[in-house]
Amino acid sequence: MIDASWVKEALSESGFRIREYSGRFMYGRRCLGIECDTHHTEYEAIACLIEAMPEDRHREKRALADMIAGARSDSLGLGTILYFPAIRWTDEWEESDEDDDSDEDSDDDEDNSDPGDLDGDAESALASAGFGTDEDYGG
Repeated sequence: MIDASWVKEALSESGFRIREYSGRFMYGRRCLGIECDTHHTEYEAIACLIEAMPEDRHREKRALADMIAGARSDSLGLGTILYFPAIRWTDEWEESDEDDDSDEDSDDDEDNSDPGDLDGDAESALASAGFGTDEDYGG
């Protein structure tokens, strides 16, 4: 069995964002997930795990290979998440915040209120975007 704390620590130190994840067919069970993007790919995450494996842990090499073989991934839109159903997430772990910057505080000052120029229907949205309405085309 692999020491999940070691895996989490090795990936966090390499700049990967670690979080809990419940993937397809896991029925709510939570496991270790690694957020990947163009700067931190799935392959780099796996290479990081192999490189960070301590030399004196020969018995864990097979467990690491099994863990990697059992990895799955899901799309997150602009990135992916690589997750390991065999490594259960524990509440003692905290999600890493590698991608969180101080910009988060500045978002609070941003005005996200409705500009009021749209009434919420498709026709007004098209008109605002420069497309004609049904009336413009004789409808």
